[in-house]
Amino acid sequence: MTTRYRRVMPNRIDLTSKQFGQWTVLAARPDYRWLCRCSCGTEREVLARSLKGGHSTSCGCSYKHKVGDVVGRLTL
Repeated sequence: MTTRYRRVMPNRIDLTSKQFGQWTVLAARPDYRWLCRCSCGTEREVLARSLKGGHSTSCGCSYKHKVGDVVGRLTL
């Protein structure tokens, strides 16, 4: 006879109003996603593990380069 184990979901930690890089968490969404607002004003759903692990720190606005910026050996 085999025993079946039921996967138990851990309680969700409330991340509302916490800051992760340039993200500010606004509200919880299903499936471990959180509605976040970047410092530039963009709102997106971000996975909790990406926020807590430091893999997502902004919407990408901090990576956009301006004309005249030096990137490596290139000048844009």
